[in-house]
Amino acid sequence: MQVLGVTSGKGGVGKTNLSVNLAISLAQQGRRVLVIDADLGLANVDILLDETPLKTLEHIILGEETLEEVLVESKHGITLLPGASGVAGLTNLDQTQRMRLLQAVDGLESRFDTVIVDTPAGIGNNAAFFASAAQDVLVVATPEPTSMTDAYAMIKVLHRT
Repeated sequence: MQVLGVTSGKGGVGKTNLSVNLAISLAQQGRRVLVIDADLGLANVDILLDETPLKTLEHIILGEETLEEVLVESKHGITLLPGASGVAGLTNLDQTQRMRLLQAVDGLESRFDTVIVDTPAGIGNNAAFFASAAQDVLVVATPEPTSMTDAYAMIKVLHRT
C-alpha cells in the first residue's frame, strides 16, 4: 500500500483539489484508493466529492465508531475517510489519538493500493504528523511569495521529523 501525503505551508493553494483529482485519476486507472481527510477541523474533501458523511474521523478518535462504520464509498470510485469540520478540539490531537487513528488505518492494507492523506495546511502538529507518516509527500504551493515561503517552511519541518 502506497501512502501519499499532500500538504502545504498555507491554505488556499489547491491541496485538497489536487488530492481529490489525483485520487479519481488513480481510481480510473484501476487502483483501489482511499482518501483520508486529515484536516480534522476544516475538512472539505467530502464537499468536492459531493458526499454528506454522517460519521467522521471525530467518531473514530473518540472511540464511538469503527473505521469501517465511517468509510464512505464515493460515486467517483474512491473511498473516503471523512474529517470533521468546525470541531476545534480536533485541530491538535494528542499522541494517543494520533496512534489510535494510525492503527485503524494500518488494518486497511489489504483493501487499498493507494492512500492519499489530505493534511491540514500549515506547519502545526497535526499537519506535520500526518505528512511525516506518509511514505511520499507532495508539498503544494503557488507562485505567490508567501505560499513559496510557507511551503519551504513545511519542507524544513518535515526534514527535521
